[in-house]
Amino acid sequence: TYDQTVAGASYDVSLSTDGIVLSFEGFQPLLPRLISRVMDEFRSGLEVTQVELDRATRELSDSLQSYSEMPVTYAISDRSVLLTTGGHSKAEALASLSGINVSSVSSAMSDLLLRSPMQFDSLVMGNLNDAQAAHATSALKKGVATGRATRSAGQVLPATPVVRPGRPVELRKKNPRAGDPNGVVVVTLLHGVGSVRDKVVFGLLGQILGQLAYNELRTKQQLGYVVQAGETTISHVRGISTMVQGTSADADVMEAAVEKLYFEDMPELAAAGGRRLPVLPAQLPAAAARAAARLRRGVHTLLVADTDQHQLRPAQGRDGVVLGQRAAGEATPCGHLVEAALPEGARRKVVVKYFAGKVPERPSKDKSSAAWRTSGISERGQRQLAREFDETVVVDRADSSTRAKLAQAGGHYPMHVECVLPDGMRRGGEGKAPHREAEGEVETQDKAEADVGADAGGGPAAGSG
Repeated sequence: TYDQTVAGASYDVSLSTDGIVLSFEGFQPLLPRLISRVMDEFRSGLEVTQVELDRATRELSDSLQSYSEMPVTYAISDRSVLLTTGGHSKAEALASLSGINVSSVSSAMSDLLLRSPMQFDSLVMGNLNDAQAAHATSALKKGVATGRATRSAGQVLPATPVVRPGRPVELRKKNPRAGDPNGVVVVTLLHGVGSVRDKVVFGLLGQILGQLAYNELRTKQQLGYVVQAGETTISHVRGISTMVQGTSADADVMEAAVEKLYFEDMPELAAAGGRRLPVLPAQLPAAAARAAARLRRGVHTLLVADTDQHQLRPAQGRDGVVLGQRAAGEATPCGHLVEAALPEGARRKVVVKYFAGKVPERPSKDKSSAAWRTSGISERGQRQLAREFDETVVVDRADSSTRAKLAQAGGHYPMHVECVLPDGMRRGGEGKAPHREAEGEVETQDKAEADVGADAGGGPAAGSG
């Protein structure tokens, strides 16, 4: 493939437990030959020597035993291991290296992927006509299908399964970075399988919560130099999350401050009723604009910032999502945001705490209650936290065995993916059929959409199994 890559074409092949992703990009005349060459190599299988395996094993072993990133990065990874099927801890991955040999590596793709049922999805962009696009996808599909068979049971999942905690979960463990003085807390509230409307609501909520968290936890309380908050998407499940990393307080104190943000600062938005908001008016238009940019093209303005009244209000006279008309005595749009994140009753909460040095015993209920009062949490919030305190499952490690226990107790979230726009959301105006999101858009951690284009001389073709 050297000639094609020099001429401007490129390709990539990536394998995971979820499937195979093949991508090709470049000038259209080069793509058929490039695809053919790559698929020939793909069909021939992996050829691994002992020297190559030893080198790769050493590098992977070193990586699994090192912690060069910020501690909060590993806390988020631990949350993922606790909640998402297929994840494993570094210790589990390191232990599995001892059973790897040349034979098992050479047959891994066939044993783990190609013998299982697979679903072929493809995307072709750029200046390829219908016939050229069909030829490219056909070549990819035939190449991946070659040699498949044996296991017919099972089905391709539309998203990675996520554990639905039956009770609040708290992970308490030592900061994995040796000698690091930082404490870390990540407090996540899971909402459930998200609809298109939820995407809108949590996009707006994330923008507002992120600014509030930074102002309160970093600028005012100076709890940590790393403070982030906002919406989070774990596979197809939506929620909100706040993370703090710093040296001025331990993770238990940080959690109380985060709960004050959830119970007091965010509901204050709803109680403002258009009179005031604890966010600078100048910040609201930017927040609404960024949230709207996260939506699929064709969905118009959802909420607009009324800087005269210092509130977010529904858009008027355009298609979009209205999060509640403000009739007399009715909650403001901000109130609907809070209701989505803080429902009445038990919250599905997952907390990850890292401690510098030795991990302390979990504070007693009385000691925790004192911390809640000191943080400024109302009696209503304290009552809910007290109930959750009694129900919380405390664990000391994040691995597949811990996740299995949580799944046994609470099960998993439904695997359906909500892709149908509700009445009132139309692509491009009235009278058009509801737009459906592709199931592929259920990846972890939402990202703002970016414009995608192709050079005039060529475009990419991609296929995945």
